[in-house]
Amino acid sequence: MLPGPCTRCGRIVTADMDWHADHIQEHALGGASDASNYGPAHAKCNTAAGGKLGARITNGYKQENQTHRERVIKWW
Repeated sequence: MLPGPCTRCGRIVTADMDWHADHIQEHALGGASDASNYGPAHAKCNTAAGGKLGARITNGYKQENQTHRERVIKWW
């Protein structure tokens, strides 16, 4: 897998750097868990991106399923 470009920033990842095996296509977008869907990523790049897409999708489902009601509180 090494050396190669980072799946997040595109810069080269070498064996002496801290790196993670990252999904090329995210699980939330239908990516598989087999070896062909993994690529190297700098540890800093991968942890900075961690979980944002999944959280965005999950929170979107929650908002669709909730009914939003406006409350009016009178102060007098």
